[in-house]
Amino acid sequence: IQSVLPPLAIFAGLRLVEGAAHLAVVVAAPALMAGVAAGRHRPLVMGLWGTFFAVGFALTAEVVPWTVPQGGPGRLFAVHGAALLALAVAIWPVLPAGLTQRSDSAWPGYLSYHRDLYRRPRLVAPALGFCMYALVFLALLTFLAPRLPDILGAPAPTALPLISLIGTFGAGALARYVAPATIALAGFGATVLLLLPVAAMGAAAAVGLSVALFTTLSMVPGASFAMIPALNPDPADQARAAGALAQMDNIGTSAGPPLFALAVGGGVPALAGLAALLCTFGAVVVIWAQARVRREGVG
Repeated sequence: IQSVLPPLAIFAGLRLVEGAAHLAVVVAAPALMAGVAAGRHRPLVMGLWGTFFAVGFALTAEVVPWTVPQGGPGRLFAVHGAALLALAVAIWPVLPAGLTQRSDSAWPGYLSYHRDLYRRPRLVAPALGFCMYALVFLALLTFLAPRLPDILGAPAPTALPLISLIGTFGAGALARYVAPATIALAGFGATVLLLLPVAAMGAAAAVGLSVALFTTLSMVPGASFAMIPALNPDPADQARAAGALAQMDNIGTSAGPPLFALAVGGGVPALAGLAALLCTFGAVVVIWAQARVRREGVG
């Protein structure tokens, strides 16, 4: 329906419905994947799920040039809707049975539910690191990548998300042997070290280091999703943790571009400096969350 570009009020209402549907997918998919995966494969599977962020941006960067110029934004919405419908048809017959869990307790209410959710460190620890990743990743992709030349023969906004899959999927594989929180800290720390010379030297350094820093930054989502089943063995808690992560993801992606837009006037050094500061804060948040988890006696 959005593809016909209705009046703004109707369009905004449709986007609200789409957002609720997207939230349902982001909550359900990782819980389903963790539920059907063998224990030793679960971190790897969560790393695979964590690639959705980068894959989405890479696909969009490729699809937009051959849809919008010919048919306007409406065609892009039509392609998006058709792809989702095709996925729904393909996935429906193979959805696993037996993972539904009913609760005899009454719904406590929206505010009470979220107050309890965000008081439980093992449920929100994966979300906090992911929030900082989402804030920095989208902003760098929006403001830094277009200022870079082609990478490996592809435009930087397309190449960098695909290259970042190495870090995300690699973090999931590594989480089979190393604590996910340690991997997230390593991702933030390595990204800061790579951003510092970019902030000092500007675009000249950004060209050579952008591939590496997008790879290290993207270790964080793989580690964050691997953290969900590592801290929450119960499928219901995994769904709650995934819901918190989805909410924090939305906060990060919404806050990142406006925040970094304030630094655009300072060029690449200002963008890199702000990203380094936020990644440092992300590492501090992960350390704080893990301390809370240990005090709770989990992990």
